[in-house]
Order: sequence, then C-alpha cells, then structure tokens
Amino acid sequence: MKPLSSFTFYFFSIAIFFFSACGNDKKTTPAVAPDSLKTNTDSTPNRLTEEEYNTEYDSLRQTYKGAMIAEQIKQIMLANFSNTQTPDTFLLTIPAGPVSGTKSILNIITSDGNIIYADTLRTDYFAYEIFIPDSIPQNISEQSRLKFRSAYMNAVTKEQIENYVSKKIAAFFDGTFVPKSEIKINRPDEEEYITDKKLYEETIASADAKVIYIPCFDCEEGVSYYAYSKEKNKVLEIFAHD
Repeated sequence: MKPLSSFTFYFFSIAIFFFSACGNDKKTTPAVAPDSLKTNTDSTPNRLTEEEYNTEYDSLRQTYKGAMIAEQIKQIMLANFSNTQTPDTFLLTIPAGPVSGTKSILNIITSDGNIIYADTLRTDYFAYEIFIPDSIPQNISEQSRLKFRSAYMNAVTKEQIENYVSKKIAAFFDGTFVPKSEIKINRPDEEEYITDKKLYEETIASADAKVIYIPCFDCEEGVSYYAYSKEKNKVLEIFAHD
C-alpha cells in the first residue's frame, strides 16, 4: 500500500475534522499533526504555488460552494439615533437565493418613515472570512502553510458556510453604536481622517448626538463612522481610516 503524501495527509486530516463537526459553523483550526507540517515540502512533485493557491481561493469565493439563503431575512434593530424621543429602525434585508451573486440592503428609517441612510452590499460579505483559518501551525515552511490553507478551505462544507453566514447576519448590528472616544483626534496628522469637519465637530460637541460604525462592504480593511445631520436629514460619514 502506497504511503500517503504529505499533502494528502493534510487534506485527509482536515476533512475528518470538518465532517466530524457535523454542521458546527464555529471556525476552528483543524487538528493536523504538527510534526508532519514541519517537513519542508517545497521540492515535492505536488508543490503548490502562491498563484495557484490564490486562484483556488478566488474560485471558491465566486460560488461559496453553492451556499444558499433559504428565505428572505430581515434583521431589525430599534434604537434612538436621529433623535432622543423616538427610535429609528435599522433594517438589514437579505434576499433568498445564493450567498454569491445577490445583493442585500441596509436602511436606517425614522419613526415617521424617512429613509435617512441606504446602502447595498453583496450578500457574500457575510462569508468573506469562512475560508481563512483562525490560526496556522507555527514553524512550518511557506509551502506547508499554503497547503494547510488550501486543505482547510477545501474541507469547508456548503452547510458550514450557510450556518456561518446565518450567524454573521444575526450579529450584524452588534457594536453598531460606538463611544465618541473611537473618533477622538489624538495627533494633528489624524485630522485627515475627518471626512465631514462641520458634522464631526457638531457631533463631538453635542451630548445627544451619537456615532455609529458601518463596515466597508467593498473592502476587506478600513473603518467608517457616521452621524446624523439634522441640517441634511440624513446619515453622513464623519470619520474614516484604513
């Protein structure tokens, strides 16, 4: 019987881990034997290049293995934001259909029905990190690292992606409101982060004004903070940085 190649061993070990999880969507680093990962596999016939890994990764993110959202989801949070008397409705609408290729909608609506913020986002935003392991074994070669990551993402199942996305959607509004200290200027060079100086200063000065965080849906890094403008009756970005 032929011995298993190191790559086959990695994949087999990780596959066992995922399938034994039986639908558990929590991202956990697969239990791969540390000693086997220390072997330098750069010269083995099944060598994986970084370009090949990136192509594989991008391909999986095109379809997310056919993961689906069975029916429309409306995630709602009620909170005082534009005023202190009546709550606004924070509404995230996720359409039924494939995780990849559909668009979701984020709205903030006042109690009298005015939409003061509207944005669209790719539904697969909620699955962006599913193929990235939480941790990678230390003291292994770059080649072994690539193979570990490849095996990890190939072992993720359609059902795990769907569970992961569902939990991300449910937690979307967690941490929406942030303290003003998050946008405090500590150094002169940080003033370049202010994107609306007038509204920024009004928000900082007002005891009632609140700051919210909205993710950057089209990028994997960067944070943006928003406030309500009474003058324009809409929510505007006031502070952003990478």
